[in-house]
Amino acid sequence: AAALGFSGTAALQLRRRAAEFLLRAGRLDDGREVLRGVLAAVGLRMPRSGLEAKVMAFWDLVRLRLRGSDYRERSANEIAPEELLRIDTCRSGAVMLITDALLGLPFATRFPLLALEAGEPYRVSLALVHLAVVRAWSERRQDVADIFRRAESAAQRLQNSEAHGYVHMNMGYVHAMRGEWRRALRCSDEALAILGQESDAVRLDRSSTQLAVLASLFFLGEIRELTRRLPQMLEEARRWEDPISASVPHTYFGNVAWLATDDVERARRGACEVLARFPQDRLLQQHVFELIGSLQIDLYLADGRRAWERLAQAWRKYRKSFYASNPLYRPVLHHLRARAALASVGAGQNNRALIRSALRDAKRPERERAAWCDPLAWLVRAGVAAVQRDEKTAVGYLRQAIPQFESAEMALFAAVARRRLGELLGGEEGRDLVRQADDWMEGEGIRVPWRFAAMLAPGFGGRG
Repeated sequence: AAALGFSGTAALQLRRRAAEFLLRAGRLDDGREVLRGVLAAVGLRMPRSGLEAKVMAFWDLVRLRLRGSDYRERSANEIAPEELLRIDTCRSGAVMLITDALLGLPFATRFPLLALEAGEPYRVSLALVHLAVVRAWSERRQDVADIFRRAESAAQRLQNSEAHGYVHMNMGYVHAMRGEWRRALRCSDEALAILGQESDAVRLDRSSTQLAVLASLFFLGEIRELTRRLPQMLEEARRWEDPISASVPHTYFGNVAWLATDDVERARRGACEVLARFPQDRLLQQHVFELIGSLQIDLYLADGRRAWERLAQAWRKYRKSFYASNPLYRPVLHHLRARAALASVGAGQNNRALIRSALRDAKRPERERAAWCDPLAWLVRAGVAAVQRDEKTAVGYLRQAIPQFESAEMALFAAVARRRLGELLGGEEGRDLVRQADDWMEGEGIRVPWRFAAMLAPGFGGRG
C-alpha cells in the first residue's frame, strides 16, 4: 500500500523495504513473496531449490575470490538508482540468513560483488563485512581481520552507527566461530551498545548479536552473568513482538539460565511456545536453536534415551541442511550427539553401536582444528572409557581435557571435567575435586551441580 503514488524505482524500493520488514518481523512467507516480485523486477530471482542456492552461492564465491576486495569509491549520486536498488535487494534477501540460511546465502554472496563493483561507501562497508564472514566460514582465510579493519574504518568515516554496529556484530560472530569466547563477547557487547534499542531497523542485528553473547557466556562458564542478562533479552523480545527475537533467549543456550535454577518446566515451555510460531515444513535456524536447547534439557534430566530419539528424528534433515557446514553449530551438535549416545548407554553397559557413534562424533570437533573443540573430544572419550569401566583411561583423558578447557577459558566445562575426575579417583583427593567443582558451579548460581555434570559429561553414572 505504501508504494501507491510512486512508480518505477521508488515504488520498488518501498516494496523492497516492505519485504525486508516482513522478514525481520518473522513473517517469512509473506516477506519472501513480496521479495520475489522485487527480485524479478531487478533481474534476479529466488533460488528454486537448496541445490540451486548452493550453486548460485558457489559461483559468486569464485567470482569474489577472483576479483578481490578492491573498489573505486563513488557517491550514491554517481550510481544509477536501478543499480543501487539491485544491490539493496540482495542485501534484503540476505536477511533470510537468520531464518532460512540456504535461501539467504546466494544473496549474501551476491551483495558484496555488486556493492564493491558500485563503490558507494555505506554499501561497501557492509559488503566488506559480508566478505569477511564468508571467508571466515568457507575459506579460513587469514585476511579476515584486515577486511574487518577496512570495514570498520569505512563505517567510522561515514559516522554511521548502523554500519559500525554491523561490523562489531559480525566480528563477534567470527570470534565465536573460532571459539574465541572472550573476544566474541567483547565485540558483541560493543555492537549492542552501538546499535541501541530504538530503531526497528536494528532489531534483527541485536537478535543476531545476542546469539554470540549467549554462546560466549555459556562456554566461558559465566552462568550467573547469563542469568542476569536473560530478563533484558526477554523483555526486548516481548517489546518487538516477533518470533525471531523471541527464539534466541528461549532456546539455544538461553534456557541454560532456567536449568541453572532447576526450573526445567520453564525452560521447556519457552522453547515449545517459540517453535510453534515458525513454519514446520522446512528446517529453519530457529529449529536448530530449539534442538540445541531441548537436548540440553534432556541431558540435564539424564534422559539419554529421549535425547537420542530427538536427534534420530532431526539428524537426517540437519545433515542435508546448510547448518551442517556452520563452523559454530557443527561441533556443538556433534558433541551433543556424542553426549546423547553416552547418556543412552548408561554406566556399566556396553552398547557397541552407541559407543561407536560417540567416538565418531568425538572425531568431528577435532577436525575443526580449533582449541576449544579438542577438549570436548577428550571429554567424550573419557565418558566412553567410563561406561566401559576403564577408569584408568578415563582419568587420563580427563587430565588432558582439564588444562585445555582452562586454556580455552571454558571454566564450566573445566569444572565438570574436574568433578568427573574426582568421582573416578575417589578418596580424599577425589572428594576435594568434587567439592571444588560444586563450589565453583554454585558460585555461578547453578543450584544442582551434579545435573550440570550429567548434561555436559554423561556416561559416568551417579551423582558423585
